[in-house]
Amino acid sequence: MGNDVIMTPSDPLYLNRVQEDPEKEPHGPSFSINTLERVYEYHPFPKQLSQEERKHIKGVQIAVWTEFISSVDHLEYILLPRMPAFAELSWTGKEDKNFDDFVRRLNAWHYQAWKQKGKRFHPAYYSGSQY
Repeated sequence: MGNDVIMTPSDPLYLNRVQEDPEKEPHGPSFSINTLERVYEYHPFPKQLSQEERKHIKGVQIAVWTEFISSVDHLEYILLPRMPAFAELSWTGKEDKNFDDFVRRLNAWHYQAWKQKGKRFHPAYYSGSQY
């Protein structure tokens, strides 16, 4: 329709949605399972758009609806590590992204820092000791 837009598709950028099997997750909507990999691999420029149409995509954003979030710990759990995945998808070209390298960097830098600060995070790709 020619309007400028910010891409925020619920699947996969609503981070209040579960990250894996809903039976294993804190209470939250399970309309879609928005895993770390799905967030990281999201590309905001759909293939079916022309170059002219793509010019109207001005950016991306995540959404977090808090009606099912019961505490700060729960909020941290749903944001970490998907928030860094979102940051990387926002600033890195599709051709320069590498999920395996991203996970390696999470384990090299982020997870340990979060643990030291007492932050709660989703452990699916954490290679350290049991969290």
